[in-house]
This record gives sequence, C-alpha cells and structure tokens, in this order.
Amino acid sequence: MSVLSLQLKEQAEKIILDIFSMRTTSLLLQHFSPDQPFSVQHSYSTCSDPQAHRFVGRTAVRSYFDILDLYFEKSSMRQDRVFVEDSSMRVIVTGSVDWIWRASRSCWREELTCTVDFDRNLKIVTLVFLTTSDKSTCVMQAVDPRNSGQK
Repeated sequence: MSVLSLQLKEQAEKIILDIFSMRTTSLLLQHFSPDQPFSVQHSYSTCSDPQAHRFVGRTAVRSYFDILDLYFEKSSMRQDRVFVEDSSMRVIVTGSVDWIWRASRSCWREELTCTVDFDRNLKIVTLVFLTTSDKSTCVMQAVDPRNSGQK
C-alpha cells in the first residue's frame, strides 16, 4: 500500500470513528476542506432522488451533525472493508452502525457504505453514507416506534 493510500485510509477511519463516537460538531467540521465547498449526504440505496438528504456547506453540514447528536446515540460500529483509490483521492468503507433513539432508547442497525472524497490536503470534500440495509434503517428515514413520527 502506498504512503498516500495509508494516509487516505487513516483520515477516512478518523472521521468515521469521530462521527460515530458522537464527537462535537466543531471537532467534526475540522475534518472538512477549508479551501473547497464540501457536502455530506446520508441516504438509502433505493432512493430515486440523487440529492436527497444532502447537506451542502458548513452551516448545512453542521446541522446534519447536530441532528445526529440531538436525537441519536451509537451503541456500536463495525467496519467490514476499506477500499482506497489513490488516483481519485477516495476511500470507500462498508460496515454497520447500531443506533439508539435518545428519547425512547429504541435501537436498530444500519448497514451502509461510506464514500469519502478528499482534497490534496487530505481534508474532506464529499462524505456520502449510503444505507444498504432496508430504507427504514437509514438514520435520515428513522421513525422511533415508541414516539411515532419523531425524527
């Protein structure tokens, strides 16, 4: 594995761990490019709208992380595979996250693929979480069964 591949892999694993360890929003935003516009998307694999649940820019991305922090906890996370594409500065990680609703303590598992695109300074430009399990397991589609309608 090249030095660049190792650096890309390390940076991708850091942001994923920080997100699912529920780090502060300000810490999470430090992973993103200060020089380029950036975005986060968290959607499901069968979604017909390619722009669904896409957060563009610092304020929107901050809102995404704030939503996760306000409503959810993570009980565990598993990484299955990591693919690094040096030429495109991209890392793809497959795995799963066990989420818990803060209000009701209901829990579920989301299986997903995470794609991270970096700039030349190893800062994130695009971060995409694509739920590969059922649509209802996507954290952006989740409905708390004990508090119907809460998101």
